[in-house]
Amino acid sequence: MPFHVIVGMGAFFAVSLVIGVRLVVLGVRTGGRPELLVAAGLLGIGPLGYTPAVIGTALVAQGRPSGAVWVAVGAAMMALGGASAAVFTCTVFRSGSFFARTAAALLTASFFGAWLATGLETGFHVSTGHYATGSYVSMMLRVLALAWSSAESLAYWTLMRRRLALGLADPVITNRFWLWGVGIGFAAGANVIGLLTLLSADPFRYYNWMSGIGMVCAVTLGLAFLPPARYRSWIERRALAQRSDEGRAAATR
Repeated sequence: MPFHVIVGMGAFFAVSLVIGVRLVVLGVRTGGRPELLVAAGLLGIGPLGYTPAVIGTALVAQGRPSGAVWVAVGAAMMALGGASAAVFTCTVFRSGSFFARTAAALLTASFFGAWLATGLETGFHVSTGHYATGSYVSMMLRVLALAWSSAESLAYWTLMRRRLALGLADPVITNRFWLWGVGIGFAAGANVIGLLTLLSADPFRYYNWMSGIGMVCAVTLGLAFLPPARYRSWIERRALAQRSDEGRAAATR
């Protein structure tokens, strides 16, 4: 794997690890379900899922029996991460919707069904160029779950912007919905690239895209959950300036 790709994806995994651990601590302390769901999503799809899967794939290719265990653990963590992302989206954005609850339940069942199917088909002895059908299905499911979360967050950001213009919303929180929508949307894109990689005869053909995607995810999610004081101040000043401009425009009509 090219070095710049390792740097980009490494940045995403490092940020996901820091945010995930912080949210686990916060969720355990406060009993906040959304915090724990976000943590499980970021950690499962990110470092705690991808890392053992990569290690296991390499070990299987070398003929080592322990590789299947690593692959199974990584695939299970990614299934947990994808399911958590779907349940988070339903809980935060569509808690009263029967269709959203049904979609989250179906995605959750499908994630673990694909994991089980991979085990039954290959015993988790998968390696580069030799993937199970469940591996392709799992990646497609992650695209759906992450894209859903991105769409819901960006739609809510649009609503919050209208409230912000009236002084009825917090600018930092409003911006956080945009950051989450963009970051998790690019994470969905990373899984699209991963799926194309699996389907391609050249497994490294699309990897160059992963570096930029990883950096975008790292920056947006980092600003969403770990915003520096200067960034928060800038967001607040910008929101105040926009309200002032709109007020002056209204006064001259």
